[in-house]
Amino acid sequence: MRYILAVFTLIMLAEPNSWAQNKGSKGPDISGIKSQYLAIEAKRKSYIQYTTPTQEEGMAFIGFYEGKVLKMLNCNYTQDMSLSDADHYYSGNQVILVYAKDSEFEESLKVNPRTKVKSMTENWYYFNKEILIKWVSGGKVMDSNSEAFKAKQANFTKEFAANKKRFSDQSKLVQVK
Repeated sequence: MRYILAVFTLIMLAEPNSWAQNKGSKGPDISGIKSQYLAIEAKRKSYIQYTTPTQEEGMAFIGFYEGKVLKMLNCNYTQDMSLSDADHYYSGNQVILVYAKDSEFEESLKVNPRTKVKSMTENWYYFNKEILIKWVSGGKVMDSNSEAFKAKQANFTKEFAANKKRFSDQSKLVQVK
């Protein structure tokens, strides 16, 4: 079953030719990142899960550990009419990939927690030494020279630092599973 999931995931991550960036270039080689992602996903159910002892409103975090090594961090950010569910994949102590599903809802989640999803966008963010090297949003490669790309990098820099602080001391975390 794991083999089928891994093959299916690899097929879904394969880059169609239409994803080529500027002037026919496919951009940075991310095959190593994809391999590491698949290895982490294949073992996801075997990891020990921890969360922070206190949660900030609208935020929830679950760290997936192999022993004392953080392999993945699931981050949920809820606002009035939107939800971002993001998985951060680690190699060593650095984020190499973030997969995020960003959903917008028809009504306020506070008013109607069962409201329908109005729109959903999948985003794949690839990193080298926690520097954003490729961003695929809704199946399109985003221009690495754009202001949006630079703003995402700045946001991730802050987010990664905050998450490292939250999960820096495993002894202060609460085991979930």
